[in-house]
Amino acid sequence: KECQSHSSQLTASCIQLQNEIQELCHKFARLNSMRLLKEKQSTQCSEMLSKIRSLPVEILTDIFEYCMPEMPYPDSKSAPLLLCQVTSSWRQIALHLPRLWNHLCYPFAYRAKYNIGGQLSFKSLDQITSLWLNRSHNLPLAFSL
Repeated sequence: KECQSHSSQLTASCIQLQNEIQELCHKFARLNSMRLLKEKQSTQCSEMLSKIRSLPVEILTDIFEYCMPEMPYPDSKSAPLLLCQVTSSWRQIALHLPRLWNHLCYPFAYRAKYNIGGQLSFKSLDQITSLWLNRSHNLPLAFSL
């Protein structure tokens, strides 16, 4: 009788272990599927970046100019500041394109402090204007309010 009881416990334990193994197999399959999808997305992004990186500077310049908002204001989430945060080569191109920096708009009640590429924080309109003026090089700087 003791042996039969022990055998029943072992059988129940085996069934429980088998169920856990099946759950883990399903979880493994789901995780593996997610991993494969992420790998595919990563490959696609890498291919796209590779193509973008191979564009001549002249084409990137045109693209950058088309990215400019109608009323550019100092915002790290839009051009031209956003373009400076993508890659170091994009930053160099954007910084040397005065046409990206020759118009500046201060939105009504502008009070924000902007963080550019994790490096600079602007506390005054003076500093922002000075930055735009320096980056516009010899082009006249137009202001909009």
